[in-house]
Amino acid sequence: MIKKISYSEFIREVESNILDFMPEDFANAEVSVRKVTKVNVDKYALNIRRTNEKISPTLYLDSFYKEGKYLNDTLKLIADTYVDYVNDSTINFRNINVVDKFLDVKNIIFSLINAEKNAELLKNVPHRMFYDLAIVYRSVIDVNANGIGSILIRNEHMPLLKLSEDDLYKNAFENSKKMFPITISSIDKYISESRGVPFPFPDDEDNALMYIISNNVNVNGAGYFLYMEETLEKLAQKYKCNLYILPSSINETIAALDFTSEINSGCFINMVRRINVETVDENDILSDNIYYYDRNKKTISMITKLGEKYEFCANRRSRKD
Repeated sequence: MIKKISYSEFIREVESNILDFMPEDFANAEVSVRKVTKVNVDKYALNIRRTNEKISPTLYLDSFYKEGKYLNDTLKLIADTYVDYVNDSTINFRNINVVDKFLDVKNIIFSLINAEKNAELLKNVPHRMFYDLAIVYRSVIDVNANGIGSILIRNEHMPLLKLSEDDLYKNAFENSKKMFPITISSIDKYISESRGVPFPFPDDEDNALMYIISNNVNVNGAGYFLYMEETLEKLAQKYKCNLYILPSSINETIAALDFTSEINSGCFINMVRRINVETVDENDILSDNIYYYDRNKKTISMITKLGEKYEFCANRRSRKD
């Protein structure tokens, strides 16, 4: 039986002993483990920086602890994962000028997060509100087989960037879909392809009642429904109906066709809230509320419970420079 150590003990073990499991060229590296505020949760981040390296990758430790393996096996897995990331990265960690990449406005993208769950985080980052959600900004530093390496833009970065929040929004809105293009697919096709299985019924793609809106990497793609002309309006005009917008996670949203305008919105709300509790990882929860797109008004409203709608006014958005 594996003896479970506490998370604080686990963190100390990683910080003290991880170099024993790293290759020889990490022998004199500097190890740091720190608590960082991430979307929806706080996490512990591991950085291992070798001599003459200007930056180093960040690896979050929570998932390794949850696996519950023997400590030495876990430390080896952490070390192997870290080395794989370094080897697969397009960044030369010794020569890269990360500041240049960070300051390049062409690398700024946006993501959508829950405002209430991230109230403390939002005190320290430029953002703008969209109902119960907040648009935040990131600067992409690296894209490789392991994912997207990016830095959340904080208030302290604003003097370096010399940009207002409006500037961030305009650049991020332009860049995001260029770097990571918009995708719209039926929910059946999305599920099939996410399992690595080709969608067997291509002719049924136009007969679906629900569509996934995201980006081509399905990372931080929930906000892509804000490209209304290319997503919501496109679907609404094609099927000649209004749409319910269901916050599946921070990575994607679901557009559900409302052919009759008599669908019980309370059923959708209950479904979203149940899925958030039972299925969606806490880190990925976007909202317990749903939204509604009116194809004639070309507006999005928020629904918190049956019959209770809030209209969004762009001139009343909340923002922080």
